[in-house]
Amino acid sequence: MMKNLEELSNLWSEVCIGNKRSYSIIHQNLYPVLYTLGNRMVNDEELTDDLIQEVFIKLWLRKESIGPIGNVKGYFFAVMRSVCLDFIRSKDLVETRMARIEFLDLQISIEDEITQKEATLKQRRMIEYALNRLPDRQQEIIRLRFFEGLTCAEIGSMTGIKYQSVVNHVYRAVQTLRELYGAEDELRVA
Repeated sequence: MMKNLEELSNLWSEVCIGNKRSYSIIHQNLYPVLYTLGNRMVNDEELTDDLIQEVFIKLWLRKESIGPIGNVKGYFFAVMRSVCLDFIRSKDLVETRMARIEFLDLQISIEDEITQKEATLKQRRMIEYALNRLPDRQQEIIRLRFFEGLTCAEIGSMTGIKYQSVVNHVYRAVQTLRELYGAEDELRVA
C-alpha cells in the first residue's frame, strides 16, 4: 500500500539515523513511480533498474547531509530525473565524441590514402622518366630484371646476351637511373 507524504517523511527521518528497514519500505513504495519515470526517459528496462539503484545508493550515502524531507516522493522523483538526464547527457557526449573520432579517423585515412597515391604516382612518373632516358638495350634489361622479375641468367638466355654483359648493363643502368632520379636512397634496387 502506498504511503502518504507524512508517512514517507517519517520513514525518511528514520533513514537519516541509519534505519535500513525504513529505507526498504521507501524503496518498495517509490520503486514503481521511479521506474515509470526512468523508463520513459531512457527507454531501457535494465538501465532503468540500474539508474534507480544509483538513486537509492546516492541518497543512502548522503542521508545525514540531506536531513529531513517534507515531500520524499517529490525529492526522489527529482533525483531520479536528474540521474536520468545526467546519463542521457553523458551518453550523448560519448556518442558525439565517438562519431567525431570515427569521422576524423576516416578523414585522416582518406587523406593519407590520397597523399600516398599522389606520392606513388609522382614516384612512378619519375621512374618512367628516368627509364625513358636509358639506351634501348638497358631499358629492356631493366624492365625484364625488375618489372618481370627475371634473373640475369634468364635475361641472358632470353636475349642472347652473355651473363656478364647482362650484369654490366644492369649495373650501368642502375647507376644512370640513380643519377637521373636524383638521389641514391630513393631508388633502391637489389
